[in-house]
Amino acid sequence: MVPTVRTAAGSRTRTSETGSLAVFLVGDPFDSRNYYAGFMGDPANAIKKSVDGGVTWVSASKGIAQASVWWIAADPHNAGTLYAATAEAGAFKTIDGGASWTALPTQPVVWTLAVDPVDSRVIYAGMNGDGVFQSTDAGASFSRVGSPEVGVVLSLAVDPNDTRYLYAATASGGVERSDDRGRTWKKTSVRQGVGLTLTVTDESRVYVGTAFDGVFVSAEDVRRSKDAPEKGDFRMDATHGRRFGQIAVRELRAVRAQNVYSISIDPRDSAHLILGTNDGGLLGSSDGGKEWRDVGRGFLSRGSRRAFFDPNAPGRVYAGSFRGGGLYASDDNGKSWTRRVFGSPTIYVWATSVDPVSGAIYAGTIGEGLWKSTDQGASFLRIDGSLIRQVRDIAFDSSTPGKILVASLGGLFRSVDGGSSFSKVLPVAISTVTIDPTNASVVYAGTQTLGVYKSLDGGETFVASNTGLTNLVTSRGGGVAIDPSDSSILFAGTEGGGVFKSRNGGATWVPVNGGLANLKVFAIAIDPANPNVLYAGGASGVFKTETGGE
Repeated sequence: MVPTVRTAAGSRTRTSETGSLAVFLVGDPFDSRNYYAGFMGDPANAIKKSVDGGVTWVSASKGIAQASVWWIAADPHNAGTLYAATAEAGAFKTIDGGASWTALPTQPVVWTLAVDPVDSRVIYAGMNGDGVFQSTDAGASFSRVGSPEVGVVLSLAVDPNDTRYLYAATASGGVERSDDRGRTWKKTSVRQGVGLTLTVTDESRVYVGTAFDGVFVSAEDVRRSKDAPEKGDFRMDATHGRRFGQIAVRELRAVRAQNVYSISIDPRDSAHLILGTNDGGLLGSSDGGKEWRDVGRGFLSRGSRRAFFDPNAPGRVYAGSFRGGGLYASDDNGKSWTRRVFGSPTIYVWATSVDPVSGAIYAGTIGEGLWKSTDQGASFLRIDGSLIRQVRDIAFDSSTPGKILVASLGGLFRSVDGGSSFSKVLPVAISTVTIDPTNASVVYAGTQTLGVYKSLDGGETFVASNTGLTNLVTSRGGGVAIDPSDSSILFAGTEGGGVFKSRNGGATWVPVNGGLANLKVFAIAIDPANPNVLYAGGASGVFKTETGGE
């Protein structure tokens, strides 16, 4: 049986690839610019690859026989490793990002493949009548484990929270589930019809796309429902598993804001918020985001950047702005602003911070380095020489006077003498730096393309901490947020994969994106008084969850 074609959904912008029939599309979990597309009826180009976000495409089919590619699955733990299922020549594997493919020992018709999200050596294959096969050695060998009632399996999905649970969408028997890695199967309430696609979220909620009957979503965590068919564990999808709710819609539209680049929460009053936008100035709320007002009186730049509340002076706030705008200061909690001018006429202030011990003000710029004021902003002096041109974030270790960490596109820099001298401690492009307020030895760096790095020695050395992150471009306006009540709970924003949550200090991550309209997240912020409240801002505005994203 030939299943209905699954075409890529989403953007309405036409790419350069218009001649062939695309059947399946998957993104690279390690580089959000990379996409792989499977095609039908194009013997020379069974798979094509884009390295520029889908604008242009080139053939990536070397080693694949003349076949139609119905499914592509990426290994979440090994960059460049992907698996492809074909309807004529079995399954294939690449370890070099599609430059070459090798055949795997499977039957000729393989409709779907699924990689275990925890142990990527385990691969499942859906066959054309013989049910489900499994490999435990990254595709070197396969053996049959079991089958749903209808053995033509068009889609497989593994529960990321408990990989014993496997779901299969079949050619005419709807969806079945297994709680023993595919050995035995049980019917769900979607008992018939052609199931084409399956997705299991980090909350163990299952989505089913069908050929003729629309989309279904599980009404509860179906693992907990032993008599799922009688309870009706699936229903037609209307809510899309909402966890985040959109706020400030009308107000952002009124000021014609393009993006929300930053979210700042007053540490003395967590209901007081300030949003930094692109082309919409500043917006403020005093009730946790229910109502919003323009807080831009005296703020002359439409391109605002992250506001910073002075820890030493109640009511004092600083905010940077786009090129030529400079630095702005407010003494009335953001109701009115005055401009501080320094540097060149085109200075672009991206980041501002205040030393909690000395009270000195630091301003990081794009192209003009790091500046310091010791007279409450009356005058500024550049302190980095020419070492740190592109500053993105500034953090202070309140337990060690004079210790500063500066994130920049040239790396992460560290000073232990109040900025008199700096040394580079991490030589990759850094967007944000976060020091654990309960343990200053723990530092997180959000990078521009390499995910999250973690230090356990106060920023002297770092290691990557990316297991489970499917997008490694961390948010530029707030990359890692730490739960103030439990520092092992973290949130990370990414510019393409949405928001991720860790419960073990960054050792592993899971996505928490229910309700987000766009996974391009530029900023996150956690409520210091209620850690279940998280805000996410990005290309589609600002969103709020009161359940920790779950």
